[in-house]
Amino acid sequence: MGVRDVEAGDVGVRDVGVRVEPGALGGILSDVAVAGGSVYVATIDLPITYTSKDSVTGNKAAGPDTGEVEALSLASGRVEWDTRFSSMPLGAATVSGDLVFTTLYNGVLVALDRSTGAIVYRHQLPTSTNAPIAVFGTTVLVSAGGPKTSATGGGNPQLVAYTVH
Repeated sequence: MGVRDVEAGDVGVRDVGVRVEPGALGGILSDVAVAGGSVYVATIDLPITYTSKDSVTGNKAAGPDTGEVEALSLASGRVEWDTRFSSMPLGAATVSGDLVFTTLYNGVLVALDRSTGAIVYRHQLPTSTNAPIAVFGTTVLVSAGGPKTSATGGGNPQLVAYTVH
């Protein structure tokens, strides 16, 4: 769940040019899900470099904004599986039956097999997203319309519903 080149307390105090992962805006920032003896977490990997001692959150991107969803054993803490994504999984981890759902910042809804982490469903949403998912019965509700980050991405807030078969 991320790499740290220095101890968290050391950054920004005396070091400049230090790369930190998952970064001040990375790590586990959303709700986790628990089912069947496992905990499911969405982790954001947003590495940054501190180029000034005056910065609290770093001020230079040090790599792509990626992430992963992991299953961890509640009994041992052992990683059961780890699925990596080329976009940040900002949609938390939501379990329904034998699926784990998340959304990626680039506007993709993803369903993973709860026992293996294999991607079993991927669907492009009408816009970006940065919110958790709600599941009830066979319905998956996705809040879409994350922050407008460019002339073509984000905005256009909407609630999208899907049915799981």
